[in-house]
Amino acid sequence: VCADGSGNLNNGTNGFDNILIAVYTIFQMLTLNGWEAVMYALIDTTGQLSILYILVVILSGAITVMNLALAVIHDSYTNCKGQVEAMQIEEAKLKIELKIVQQSKEKISQQVASSHAQGVAAISQRKATVQQNPFLLPDHIIRWLGLYLDQPQLCSRKWELARLNTYTEKMKEEDRSQCCLWMTDVVCTLPGVALRAKAAAISGCKRVWLARPRTKHTRIQRLSQWCKGCVEHPYTQNWVTFLVILNVALLCLFHHNQPKTLTLVIHWVSLISVVFFALEIVLQILNLGLWRYFSDIFNVLDFLVVALSILDYSGILSGLGAGGVVIRLTRVMRALNTSKLGMRWPRFKHFCRALATAMDSIWPFLYIMGSFIMVMALFGKELFEDTDFGDTHQYHNYSTLGGAILVTFQ
Repeated sequence: VCADGSGNLNNGTNGFDNILIAVYTIFQMLTLNGWEAVMYALIDTTGQLSILYILVVILSGAITVMNLALAVIHDSYTNCKGQVEAMQIEEAKLKIELKIVQQSKEKISQQVASSHAQGVAAISQRKATVQQNPFLLPDHIIRWLGLYLDQPQLCSRKWELARLNTYTEKMKEEDRSQCCLWMTDVVCTLPGVALRAKAAAISGCKRVWLARPRTKHTRIQRLSQWCKGCVEHPYTQNWVTFLVILNVALLCLFHHNQPKTLTLVIHWVSLISVVFFALEIVLQILNLGLWRYFSDIFNVLDFLVVALSILDYSGILSGLGAGGVVIRLTRVMRALNTSKLGMRWPRFKHFCRALATAMDSIWPFLYIMGSFIMVMALFGKELFEDTDFGDTHQYHNYSTLGGAILVTFQ
């Protein structure tokens, strides 16, 4: 940003020509020191719309974020103090519980020894029973099969049982006629061949089918699980992290009068990243569904950034007559892809949600402050409309309502 005929602002210490000077300028504005000169320089060079940018930086950065940071530090100090007291109380409770545990330790040892002896006796009895009947199935399978083996007339219900799955419905007629026992492999933990042989020996059937139950939405669930596995795969997560960091680094290297090679590299890297991020969004929507996906504010932000980037690369924004400022704004919004990194940091997501909750208390304050500035600007316009402030900026007066609001806010 250049002042009127004097080179860069403040001898080159302020401006937005490269990332380092821009960071220093924003930091200076956050300290509320010399931000007026930066604001008037932006008005002279880019127009009055730059006032909105300055207001966002001052209100969100210097006032809201700084005060919230102090509040977080105060709360953290209070929590640490409370945690120390809680640890002391917990330590006293642990000492009391330790005594109780030591007293009950002997009782537990006796109970364990008794249970072990009973288990050994039960295993020995089971082995003896199996040796007498080699075709004996486990108890839970015998209980399940008993409903059908004890009542041969239920064999006629094999058609009804066959409707429980799609695999058995496709069996041939002769295969069905040779079998009077239908069961699922859900109730069995033994190999299929051994189970068929033992079940056939007990029931007297020529063939026993083990049908796998299926649900109506199996394919949809499999697709959802596959998409979830692709999105949450470590390779995918690491690749997303790499692309986000690379895009932010290239945006930081973007500067005035940069080489064409750097511009070409930034273009292709950004294009590849947008395609990959769009594919990731499609997989997430297939996994979560539209409602669950857009219920998360981070997903909405990610979708907007990718959608605007696609519109930019496809040339739709230029075809709709969007100005250069709008197109540059959509490109700058790619830096918001850093929210992808924040989504993997649970404490960061918790802090953002707490910040969004705190905005419910901040909005009334902003409304009162805006009303106060508007009223004072109207008073100042009526009282000092024709006042000459000397050698000041053309907007530094009360001749217009916009200038009055700007001076009052300053």
